[in-house]
Parts: sequence; C-alpha cells; structure tokens
Amino acid sequence: MPVWGFILLLVFLCAVFYAAAGYAVFLFAFRRFRLSPRARYERRAETAKTSETETKIQHGLQYADACYGERVYIRARDGVRLAGRLLGNGSAGVTVLLFHGYRSFAEHDFGCVLPFYLDEMGYRVLLADQRAHGESEGK
Repeated sequence: MPVWGFILLLVFLCAVFYAAAGYAVFLFAFRRFRLSPRARYERRAETAKTSETETKIQHGLQYADACYGERVYIRARDGVRLAGRLLGNGSAGVTVLLFHGYRSFAEHDFGCVLPFYLDEMGYRVLLADQRAHGESEGK
C-alpha cells in the first residue's frame, strides 16, 4: 500500500507542476503588455552595447521620440478605444500605416525606417498601438 501512496503523491505533484507551468505560459502569452517610454530604453540597454541591430533600434527609438506626433484614436466595433501616433507632414499625399508585432511597440519595430519615410520620402506615418498594447485598450 505505501507504494501506491507514493505513486499517487508523485502523480499529484506532477499535475500541480504542469498546471503551474501552463498558467505561467498563459500569463506570459496573454497578459497586457505596456512599457513606459523610459523602460523601452532600459530594457534594451545591455544588448545595445553588443548588437549592431539593437544599436540601430536605440537610434530609431530616439528619433521617434523626437518627432512631433499627434495622438489619434478610434473606437472598434466592440467599443474598445484603439490608439496611434500620426507623424509627419499633414499635406503629404501618402500615409504609411505601421502595425507592430506581438508584445512589441511600433517605435521599436519601425524606428529604423522612420527617417526614410518621414525625411527622405516625405510621407506621413501612422504608428498604431495594437489592441492591449501601449495606449490602446482591450485584452
């Protein structure tokens, strides 16, 4: 009988471990992602010293923060307010829409190309905050 008790205890502990691990993965994947402007730089400070790509991203973040931009908002069909930042010349004939990746933000993903779109091409750029990211609401 003690062997069955030990086996049941082992099965129970394994089930608790896998449930906790699954919950941790769930929280990581679906938790609202929001970074303050300061945290965007601090989070990447270590890798920026060693990676050429991260250095370009840092410069892109600084460029994006220096650009004058108007905050724009719309309401989705379900009533959630979605946010974005409109950069560039108001008289430009072309507006480029940029949507960041999952658990990221537009200035990080597109900071490197903003000088090209804004300065060289003269376009307007909309940096959208996806649902549950940045200033956009939702889950």
